[in-house]
Amino acid sequence: MTDPLPQAGPDDSEPAAPFVPAFPALAKPGQVFAEPPGLYAHSGSPSVSRFVLYDDGTFELQFVRGSAPLTFKGRYVRDGSGITFHWDDWTTTDSWHTTGTLDGDRLTVKYSAEMSLSEFADGTYTRVRDAQ
Repeated sequence: MTDPLPQAGPDDSEPAAPFVPAFPALAKPGQVFAEPPGLYAHSGSPSVSRFVLYDDGTFELQFVRGSAPLTFKGRYVRDGSGITFHWDDWTTTDSWHTTGTLDGDRLTVKYSAEMSLSEFADGTYTRVRDAQ
């Protein structure tokens, strides 16, 4: 006599909790711009980003992926509604550059081709009022 095949029963597992990003509190006065939904969905794991433009001319591009936060820092220069971002980590190459445009509560960010190939995604971020 053979053992019966296991029968599929009801799924006892709990549904996965939704991913809620936990960004650090702002280190100094600034404005926070949140990514559009799904901008970095292709990265394979839940990932959310935001730009923080500090009042002193510095900025951070912050990512939360699970429990591993990642931050890229630099300085920015505004010229009217245009912004040029200068990254701290890539000052030795001209091919890594980023520009932005501020229009009301929207910050549209465009990366150079080389940065796009390194998985930085162009997008329009929205200002978060009363951010941490």
